[in-house]
Amino acid sequence: MYVNRLYCSIFINKKITNLQQTTWLLKAYGEEVIDQQEVGKIMRSLTSKFDFIGVAIQEVRDVKTMKIEELQSSLETHEMLAIERGSG
Repeated sequence: MYVNRLYCSIFINKKITNLQQTTWLLKAYGEEVIDQQEVGKIMRSLTSKFDFIGVAIQEVRDVKTMKIEELQSSLETHEMLAIERGSG
């Protein structure tokens, strides 16, 4: 169980870190990138396993004002609950 939790956390963190690295490069070249653009890109890059949680996040929260950390927390929480219930 612990290994599954660790894996899900690593998977989500890796996705977010990869996008943030790309964003830093864009900013280094003078591109203006805001959190909401990053949140949108993260949501679009998720696998189909996260489709229904992505829809739930969009319905319940204001994605236009959401911070990356909030999205990361929501995704990790969902994944941990799914693993605990045996559907992860």
